[in-house]
Amino acid sequence: MKQLRETDSQFNKDNWPNLCYEQRCLLYGGYKRFYEEYPEHCTQNGGYISMFDDQFDTELAQEREQESKSWEKKPLGPAQKKPSLNIFKKKNNPNQ
Repeated sequence: MKQLRETDSQFNKDNWPNLCYEQRCLLYGGYKRFYEEYPEHCTQNGGYISMFDDQFDTELAQEREQESKSWEKKPLGPAQKKPSLNIFKKKNNPNQ
């Protein structure tokens, strides 16, 4: 949620305080659970359809492919690099 707000703010930096996503919420259990508990508040055009439904196979495969490609291109930042083994040396041992 924080990343969405930061991206939205950055996108609209020249149009502040306007945002693309002024109101947003996180649904506990996701939309599926919300639909099961409060169907009267949901669009009733066919009911809830899981994102893993067969009709979305092609789109899901494309999204996963794009996601894996984006991870391949990202270099590791300082916080993501493996720690130096020097941090595991004992402080009291002068030979290390």
